[in-house]
Amino acid sequence: MSKLCFDEIASHKGHGHYRLVISSPELGIVLDVLADRKKETLEAWFLARGPAWCGAVTSYCADMWDAYHGGAQAHLPNAIPVVDRFHVMKNLNDAISQTRRKVQKTLGEATNTHLKGIRWLLVRNRIDLTDEQRQQLDQMLTYAPELKTCYELKERFREIFNTQFAYDEAKAKLDDWMTQAIATGFSAMKTFV
Repeated sequence: MSKLCFDEIASHKGHGHYRLVISSPELGIVLDVLADRKKETLEAWFLARGPAWCGAVTSYCADMWDAYHGGAQAHLPNAIPVVDRFHVMKNLNDAISQTRRKVQKTLGEATNTHLKGIRWLLVRNRIDLTDEQRQQLDQMLTYAPELKTCYELKERFREIFNTQFAYDEAKAKLDDWMTQAIATGFSAMKTFV
């Protein structure tokens, strides 16, 4: 077993009680479902497997929940942490949405009229937009250059995600992207970085 995935499920929607699902993507199976998603519970699970088993794990994928990463880093000495794509992109889209709200508050009513409906177009992947939606978005972005910059950054980030690079090239592209995101001056983008 060289790869693990951690994700939670809600036993009852809206009640805040989560269980931790541990799976093996290589085998395509669920290894265990833990009673909660606490760090101590995950660490006990690792301890039950022993140091040799834990040492054979080369990577793990999880959302950004500190308990998963803290527990894994304490017990999986050879594992590279991977934050799952869904949560990374969700956080980036949240940063774009926060930036949009901030920008729209500074614009006049006439300009905001031209931006009506931009919210969903901004967070969707450009490749998933119809030609008509792309044209509509491009037109809207002419009224808010700041949003255009953020949208282009989001699409470049997604492109980095979708392209396989050698480590050094990927790091350089990501470092460059982070520099550009911070340079926007928007706090939501800085927080995302």
